[in-house]
Amino acid sequence: MSSKKANKAFIGNKGIGGKSIGKKGVFFTLTAILIVGIIFAWYSKTEIVTGADKISLTRLRVEKTDDIVRDINTNYMQRISRVASYNALSAIANYEIQQEKFMTQGEFECALKTVPLYGALLNGTWLEPFGAGKDLYFETSPDLASNSNTGGNFREYFGAGAGVVSTLAQGFQPTSTDSLHNATFRFCTVLPGNKKVVIQIRDQECGRPGPRILAEDSVNFTTVCTPGNSFDTRTVKFSNKPGLIAGRQYYFVMNSSNGVVGIKKSPNPYFEGDLNVTYNTPISYPIDDKLSSPVMKKSGIVGKMDELVGLLDEVYHVNMSYDVLKFNLSQNNESGPWFAILEFHINYTINSSTAYWQANRSASTKVSLLGLPDPYITIMTRLDGLDYQNTITYEFANGSAVDTTYANVWQFFNVTEFLKYHPYNHETRAPSYFMRFFNDMTSSLCCGIESPIWFQNYITNITFFDYCFWSGICPSSIPFGEVSLYTVNGITNSSYIFLIEPYHAVKYNLTGYLSFYTDESTGDRIIT
Repeated sequence: MSSKKANKAFIGNKGIGGKSIGKKGVFFTLTAILIVGIIFAWYSKTEIVTGADKISLTRLRVEKTDDIVRDINTNYMQRISRVASYNALSAIANYEIQQEKFMTQGEFECALKTVPLYGALLNGTWLEPFGAGKDLYFETSPDLASNSNTGGNFREYFGAGAGVVSTLAQGFQPTSTDSLHNATFRFCTVLPGNKKVVIQIRDQECGRPGPRILAEDSVNFTTVCTPGNSFDTRTVKFSNKPGLIAGRQYYFVMNSSNGVVGIKKSPNPYFEGDLNVTYNTPISYPIDDKLSSPVMKKSGIVGKMDELVGLLDEVYHVNMSYDVLKFNLSQNNESGPWFAILEFHINYTINSSTAYWQANRSASTKVSLLGLPDPYITIMTRLDGLDYQNTITYEFANGSAVDTTYANVWQFFNVTEFLKYHPYNHETRAPSYFMRFFNDMTSSLCCGIESPIWFQNYITNITFFDYCFWSGICPSSIPFGEVSLYTVNGITNSSYIFLIEPYHAVKYNLTGYLSFYTDESTGDRIIT
């Protein structure tokens, strides 16, 4: 019996806007599960249960499960997604700050998926192996994927040894949706002895093996690798029989910690997946392991969903399965400079002995960026031997706000407050918050933000707004160029000089307070 009520509740629910991030919805969902579990436990201990009582209990079970499904659709998933996204951005920013190094754009875009979902970063670079034979020999049961030609004597070496790749990964795509029971490979050992290989099945993230382990087991073997075709055939049995989806990319990931081993490669290429190797281990790690203070704290979406699955099974005696089909964080015209857009699509089923629920939960919502660390300013000041940290805000410390309609008529007092408290202002020539993670200082019309630097610590012929100062890309702000720089009367004094170029002087309504700092034609200083 399926619950039309649950599906109707799901279909009618729209994406939630930029409400405040909280954990109350998560708490109430889990509390509801526990309360209903207590009710069922009490009923189950009743010595005399009539037929009418059984019908009532079944009805109660269906109704309460239906309520929980509705709560999952309308509260739980949105809230855990927003909390995970906000925490992930904070964790990535703190990771860069503590590493004192920017990610590449590709690394950052990958982290925007793996950290909110799993609380983890991927580690290292995957390479194509050398030599003949491109892919592993393998067979599966049931036959979801295979590369079963055993001809030739091609092999790939990996394991614990100097100059040897530590881990290899064979990509594969199931031809049908089913549970994978086991997989067969052929191994040999370089040196005599009993060797062990751990074999995992992992999802794909960012075009390579992701952090999530769907199944794991190991095999042992003793046959020594020789010039002949000598291997031990071993079948790894995955006890949890992971469910795989047709056409999706998965990986057999293997490593050995007690020596160098060989694995047979097929003379035929496997067109639905590639063999890749890496010298890095582990291939993923929790981002909190690299932070002085943990930020994610098990708030990743997959971890929270797994927690819900466990509670439903343990307390409520119903089975839940789920699949994250899409997760994306971005800044665009819809988000503006102070938010990110979160898009997610999760498919899940809940199955009890009396009813069955299935839902495709898809939504788009806003995640606030206010209060998050700005890695750009901290890293750049540390490279200059200083250590300033700033968080994203458009309010001064005294509570007055920078006008977020971007039509503010700036006054001298506003500017002095701006320079004192270092909030951010929207600027179409500046980079967005996301672009600051990979040091891209090009313009973002929708989402650019800028903040003044701590100019008291710097003496140089360049305008004192962060992206202009450290990148040198702003018009009329190149040192010793044929442009004018100005000091601002009432801000510049004998102790320090505040510099500004024509564009920002007009933007912040300072033209009536300016004095030439550099000659228009030569760029030379004309005041001391």
